[in-house]
Amino acid sequence: MLSWFRSRAISLLESHPYGYALGVHLITATDLFLPHDHDYYGFKYLAANRRTGLFLDLGANRGHSARGFAKIVPGWDVLSVEPNPLHEAQLRKLAQKNARFQYRIAAIDSTSGCERTLYVPFFHGTPLHSAAALTLAEATSGIELSFPRQAAKVRYVSFKTLTIAIDDLGIEPQIIKFDIQGAELNALKGATRTLTTLSPDLLVEISFSETALIEHLKPFGYRPYVYGHSTGTFVPYRAAGMVTPRNVFFSKRSLTDTRRS
Repeated sequence: MLSWFRSRAISLLESHPYGYALGVHLITATDLFLPHDHDYYGFKYLAANRRTGLFLDLGANRGHSARGFAKIVPGWDVLSVEPNPLHEAQLRKLAQKNARFQYRIAAIDSTSGCERTLYVPFFHGTPLHSAAALTLAEATSGIELSFPRQAAKVRYVSFKTLTIAIDDLGIEPQIIKFDIQGAELNALKGATRTLTTLSPDLLVEISFSETALIEHLKPFGYRPYVYGHSTGTFVPYRAAGMVTPRNVFFSKRSLTDTRRS
């Protein structure tokens, strides 16, 4: 019942920019609504039999994903990478409260050290951070998809940020989450060494054609999966009758052997 209530509450809040802002405030203030995405429960099974590890959180926003992961998989370290400087104060607070949490303000890309522009949508002074993107077209698309009735009243504020490639982070993650608004493929192009030598499991929020991601990861030995929260199991992506999911897991392991304990 709590899970149903939480899902309905989040869906209702996300239907209007002001509801979205209230939802952000509530999630920031309490862990009750975390994780904010049911697919994140799949992390529990990816982390099974590993008491410690490193979760790389790409597209950290205000740290909601990091906190949701820590709630499901306690004991792991977390590195959150976020290009939006407006989130630094909140991420710093999390780092001060939890020694296992670290963050970096940067945009994940194929190469490091390049200056990029981040576009953050605002609705009457309220930032809509979940649609922020490294291209104006991607940010606009996110707003038109989420808030079509209010899209005409949204303005976009630009911020400068530097890029960093995953291979240049100097870390060894076991799980990586991608929620970076259309920059997923470029990010993966900067992770060749990490994917080849460390073979981390991946969760990618799909914001463009998933076929390009699948084809890019196939030579590395990755296969795509979808997680079913109701059953606690993974099924191969593109099973018969499957609609395009919001999130796709990728692993070199056979995740169909992963079952809820």
